[in-house]
Amino acid sequence: MRYRQTNLWVRTDGDFHREITALLIQSHNEILRYAARNPSFIPSLTPLPFDNTAPPIVKTMFKAALEAGVGPMAAVAGAIAERVGRMLIPLSPRNVIVENGGDCFIHSDEDLFVGIYGGREFKIPRPLAIRIRRDQLPICVCTSSSTVGHSLSFGKAHAVTVFAKNGAFADAVATAVANSLRDSSQIEPILYEWGKRPEIIAMVAIVGDAIGFLGDIELV
Repeated sequence: MRYRQTNLWVRTDGDFHREITALLIQSHNEILRYAARNPSFIPSLTPLPFDNTAPPIVKTMFKAALEAGVGPMAAVAGAIAERVGRMLIPLSPRNVIVENGGDCFIHSDEDLFVGIYGGREFKIPRPLAIRIRRDQLPICVCTSSSTVGHSLSFGKAHAVTVFAKNGAFADAVATAVANSLRDSSQIEPILYEWGKRPEIIAMVAIVGDAIGFLGDIELV
């Protein structure tokens, strides 16, 4: 499902195309109208002062950006994925997956698996498979990369994936960590520092030939 710059893949137990489209339009309108009165909102690569007059999704992005030390737009994909996903849970209580450019909101009544792809330069050709337990759901899984996709990144990470309850926060932290990782020797200290945050359930970082894991996570 595509609307403007958003391209969603959605799995539910029913057809909720109209509801999803309506929420996407609302979310984009909130962001664009706010950006029209605050021109620095979209291009900023650093946090902006929190604006209590901003619409709901913009407030969510402001807060995540401030917590992660990045620009607000670094949180947009995760924020939209979670907003759509939480809207869908009452309509499809057993099964909701929303994927937005690699950033996911996941809810299910059973264990699920996610794959983390390190790109063609990474020596392991298949994605890493991570089990997500039912008791960890709903969860947001967001990834940033300097080698895969179109995201702006200043680091050298093949992939940084963050597992958290808040999609905007997970997206913003994935960007921040990917920006700071320049070589594999930094994986352990950087993940250790971010792992002190109680909001983070788990993290995975791939840099060069090295993989780092942190938190409540199961590689299968």
